[in-house]
Amino acid sequence: MDKLTLRKYEGGPFDVWGLQALAIAYNDEANKFSALPFCERHVIECADRMTEAGTSAIYMLYDGFTAVGGIWVSYSHAIHTTALMGYENMNYVLPDYRGQSLGKYLAKLGCEWLESKGCKVIQFGVNSGIDSGTDNPYKSLGFAPIGRNFVKLVR
Repeated sequence: MDKLTLRKYEGGPFDVWGLQALAIAYNDEANKFSALPFCERHVIECADRMTEAGTSAIYMLYDGFTAVGGIWVSYSHAIHTTALMGYENMNYVLPDYRGQSLGKYLAKLGCEWLESKGCKVIQFGVNSGIDSGTDNPYKSLGFAPIGRNFVKLVR
C-alpha cells in the first residue's frame, strides 16, 4: 500500500478510464457469481451524473498511472422517510493487489464520506466470493449481514 496513491473524486470530473477498467475487471469476476450482467458503460454514465450532482464520491487507488482499486458510494433519501441512505455501487480491487486490506480501506473511506453526508443507514452489497463469514471485512466496520447485503446503522 505504501507505493499506492489515493485520489478522491467528488462533485465533478473523475477518472473515467480508471473506473471503466475496474468496472470491466469487476464485470468479468462478478459474472461468475451473479446471473445479472454488469454493464460498465452504465456505471460510467451513472457515476458521471451522480458525482456531478454531489451525491456520490469515488475513491481510486493507483499504482503509478494504473487504477488498481476503487470504491464508488452514493446516497439518497430512503423510501417513505426523510432519512438519508448510503450505498456502495462498486468496491473492487484487482486480484494482484488483494490481501493488503485495500478493499476494507476503501470501504472505510466510503463509510466515512457517507456518514459525513448524514446517512443513517449504509448498505453494501456483495456480488462476488465474499460471504458472511467472520473474516468478512464489512463486519469489522460495523456492518451486519442481511442476505447478500451488509447493513450498518449510524447513530
